[in-house]
This record gives sequence, C-alpha cells and structure tokens, in this order.
Amino acid sequence: MEKKNTGLIVLVVILSLLVVGLGGYIVYDKVLSKEDNNINNDVKDNNNIQNNTDNNENNNTSNDNTNDDLDLSKKLKSVFGSIYDFMISPNPYCGKRSSDDKISAEGGLYYYASTEFSSYQEMIDKFKKYASEEVLTRGGTTKQYYLEKDGKLYCKDHGKGKVLGYRDAFINISEETDNRVVADVIAVLATDMWENNPDTISYYIEDYKVVFEKNSNNEFIITSMENGKIYN
Repeated sequence: MEKKNTGLIVLVVILSLLVVGLGGYIVYDKVLSKEDNNINNDVKDNNNIQNNTDNNENNNTSNDNTNDDLDLSKKLKSVFGSIYDFMISPNPYCGKRSSDDKISAEGGLYYYASTEFSSYQEMIDKFKKYASEEVLTRGGTTKQYYLEKDGKLYCKDHGKGKVLGYRDAFINISEETDNRVVADVIAVLATDMWENNPDTISYYIEDYKVVFEKNSNNEFIITSMENGKIYN
C-alpha cells in the first residue's frame, strides 16, 4: 500500500512539474517574448528614425550648398553683365550718344556727344558699383579717347569693329573664399542684336578670367578682368 502511495505521489509531483513548466512556457511565449519583440521593434524604429533624420540633414546640407552656389553664380553673372558692354565696346563707351552733336577729329573721325553723361568721371562712377576704377579705366589709359567740352562728354569713334551685344554668360568658379572669387566666365555675344531678322544675327563666344572681390558695401565687384578670346 505504501509503495502504491509513493508511486502516486511521484506521479503527482511529475504532473505538477509539467503543469508549472507548461504554464511558464505559455507566459513567456505570450507575454515576455512579445515584450522583447516590442523592445526590438522600438530599437529598430528609433534607428530608422535616426537614419532618416541623418539622411534628411545630409540632403538638406547638400541642397543648401547647391542653392548657395547657384545664388553666387547669379550674383556674379549679374555683375559681369552690367559692365560687359562698357568693357568690350570696340569704340569708347559713353552710353547713348547723339548722332548730330559731334566734333571733328583727325583721320576723318568724330567725337560724339553722350546724352547720358556730362563728364568722364560721372560715367566711371556709375559703373564703380560693378568694377574697380582700375578695371574700368584700364589702368587710367582710356581717358585719352574722351573730350569734355561745354558741360558735355564726347567719346571718340574709332570707326572700327562690330558691335557685339552681351546676351548671356556662364560662370565657372575655380577659387572661392568669403570675400574673393576667381572664375572663368564664358560670355555669349551677338552682332546686329537690334535686328528682328534672326538670319542677320551672328553669335560669338568669349572667355575671360575674372576676379570678383567684395567692396566696402559687402558686394562683389570685378577687380581683375583678363582679355578674352572670341570664338565664332
């Protein structure tokens, strides 16, 4: 009888252990493993959020740099275009001029009166917001082609060269600091710009090495402009 009781007790103990083990497994499977998965998913989500944030920051930085480069190129292009016709005119520039008000010069040439400027310095001062006086006067060598008489500015017509009108420019920056930029500037020019017939227009390409520096107003101006080569 005692042996039967002992066997029964052992069987009950074994069944109890099985029940406890099975219950523990169920608790782990349903509760603890779910919490582990939730923790792992939270870690993954946090990592994904951080990666997305880092990628967005990198993309934003790249976009900002690209936008800054575009903005700078537009500014430099505007400065270059503002003085180009002044700098490359085959005849001394004096803005709009009168075809009737003229003074005879040697060789059958004429000085024509400007209708925009009354003095050489007034003309130079207008363009000093785009380029240095050294650049505008080509080292002080251009004044010889002008006359000031009776409160008027006359510019000498050399009677040579085609009128090349500025159309557009492409800026290729080779050196850049906060206050100084060196760039290769490709200018697009056209003859007979004022004709409506496209068959009479000839296009030219001219390249320059240009140095832009900030002036006292923190604006870029041209401080050096090497002579370009024209290709057609």
